[in-house]
Amino acid sequence: MDQLTLKEKILRVLSERFPDPTHFHQLQEILTSAALPTKEGLRTVEALYLEGKLDGKFLRGEEVEDAALLRITDRGRRNLETFSATKKVSTVKGRGSYEPPALPAEFQETFEAARCAAEIRFLSEKHSASYIPALAKSILIQEIFFAYCLGARLACAAGHWTPSQTRIAIDNAWPALFAAYFDSEHPNVDPAKRTEVREALWQTVRDDQRWTKHLSEMLALIRAQNAGNVDHSKAKKRTVHSNKVASEGKPEPAAEYPARADWLRLRLKERGLTKHDLARFRGPDHKTTQKVLDGLRVREEVLEKIVAGLNNSRGGRKLPLVSLLEIPSN
Repeated sequence: MDQLTLKEKILRVLSERFPDPTHFHQLQEILTSAALPTKEGLRTVEALYLEGKLDGKFLRGEEVEDAALLRITDRGRRNLETFSATKKVSTVKGRGSYEPPALPAEFQETFEAARCAAEIRFLSEKHSASYIPALAKSILIQEIFFAYCLGARLACAAGHWTPSQTRIAIDNAWPALFAAYFDSEHPNVDPAKRTEVREALWQTVRDDQRWTKHLSEMLALIRAQNAGNVDHSKAKKRTVHSNKVASEGKPEPAAEYPARADWLRLRLKERGLTKHDLARFRGPDHKTTQKVLDGLRVREEVLEKIVAGLNNSRGGRKLPLVSLLEIPSN
């Protein structure tokens, strides 16, 4: 079943029943269990929750097992309007009506910056003699999707999302981004052809080294959490300015770059390194590395040394190389 259509059906039911809360089994009774299978339905409801389009309470195990007190939000109502507009896609311009699930604020800003940069590159290449529209558009969608994957992983590493929530968000981001950029240029394409193109492009994503890197990093996150090595409550506190007074009576420095700190913490963990190890591979000394882990401001050459140290490390030779461009700007 097309999950975008399923989302529309769920939001319409919640809109009609508002302000009364709705239990998941009531959704199944209204839409019928055949139209709303339990597993797929719960994943879709959670995806709408992550996108801010509904509120509710969830019973969680390894995945969501049940949902109750579901109510549509203002954002969900606005999205319902875009569903109707998307059916008349000939009037849609720009990115289209669909957006990927919103990332936590500090990561959403970095994602939007990466998205804008990718769009600028795409527009500039239109004037190139070697410009091939279909290929350029495919590359654009891939770049933006992988930028979203990075933001989702960082949100998971920081404790904002569980691995399950991260996977659901990424699963929903792909069709949303494809629709945003494909539908605007091909408003009258046959639905079967559209699905064929989307699946073909998804296969190129799965074959991309960046997807392998994404899966490896998610596996490292899951293993670390299962081993009890990730303290989500501490990770969340790193993203909030601390007003705590240190023992010497001076305020602790505020973390200006929490996303960058989480990114480095994840890179070190997946390579089995500590802040002391990085210097052995031509990285910065451990005190400077600690500044980055604390989310403090450092010079550009420090970040260059961190990239060099990660890539020169033993684990770095087994994993895809990191680049300066993928370091979060906040």
